[in-house]
Amino acid sequence: MAWQRQLLQVNLTTFCDSAKGLVCRLDEMLPEYYKLLGWDETGVPSTETLKRLELSG
Repeated sequence: MAWQRQLLQVNLTTFCDSAKGLVCRLDEMLPEYYKLLGWDETGVPSTETLKRLELSG
């Protein structure tokens, strides 16, 4: 899941670099994003999320 965090970081960094006057708060936004997706704090899908998506064995 590290690649997703890295991709998100690159995209947000690019946005933040080009958005003068805006504040980029990736450290605050990332946990909320993960929670909305049903992932844990490291970006790994929870057991419930895997079951909901029918990806658990």
